[in-house]
Amino acid sequence: MKPPAKPYSERIKKLRKSFNMTQRQLADRLGVDNTTISKWEAGIYEPNSDLLNQLAEIFETTVDNILGRAAAGPAPGDHEREFNFFETNDVQFIARSQKNLSPEAFRKMQELAKKAREIFDEDED
Repeated sequence: MKPPAKPYSERIKKLRKSFNMTQRQLADRLGVDNTTISKWEAGIYEPNSDLLNQLAEIFETTVDNILGRAAAGPAPGDHEREFNFFETNDVQFIARSQKNLSPEAFRKMQELAKKAREIFDEDED
């Protein structure tokens, strides 16, 4: 009997097909072997965080969507984790991307982060 698919396995396959890409084409874009893509889609292996971020960029979506967390949203009472900025994929991606950003793009990201903090602080008052 076949084990149940992992949440990400079918999503990666559907996203890849929706972009009319073969496993080899996706593997080439990511710099991995095409058998790696096959194993992701079969739920045998899970992409690491760097590859998940690359997949999200290629497929113009979020890591949460790929992992199946986007539709469900946070669990009741789980808002503390939702706002733990050091655990979010987006902030980690921004931090890793700093070296690849132009000074102007990095300044814009800093401004957006500041605005987000201000909004969050207003909500707590």
